Formats: sequence, C-alpha cells, structure tokens
Amino acid sequence: MSIKFIVGLAIGAAIVHFLNTQEGRAFMGRIQKDTANARDNVNALADDLVEKGKSLMGIQEEEPPVGAILVVVEERV
Repeated sequence: MSIKFIVGLAIGAAIVHFLNTQEGRAFMGRIQKDTANARDNVNALADDLVEKGKSLMGIQEEEPPVGAILVVVEERV
C-alpha cells in the first residue's frame, strides 16, 4: 500500500470520528442551518430579480379568477 492511501484512510477516520462527537454534530447542525439560510436568500434574490424583470418589461401577471380549477396533465412514457 502506498503512504498516500494510508494517510487518506487516517484522515477519513479522523473526520468520521469528529463528526460522531457532540462538537461534530453541532458543527453539522450549523452547516445545515447556514445552507438553509443561503438557499432561502438565493430563492428570495431569484424571486426579486424575476419580479424586477417583469416590471421592467411591463409584464403583469394575471391572477386566476376565484374558484378557477387548475388542471395538470402529465404524459407518461
């Protein structure tokens, strides 16, 4: 076996050990929270850009009439 392989195994084992500790779980929780916040921010930015683009082009969205039925047709192949 090469030394690079053994070093890689040792690093991987250390990471797995760290993630199974209380600090590792807290770290993963912070990562998940931060990624959720980033996702929400990107979604809000995208929605804002779409609205600005529509207003720039003079496009107004028509709302469906009250009581309208939306039918979705899926084609299965």
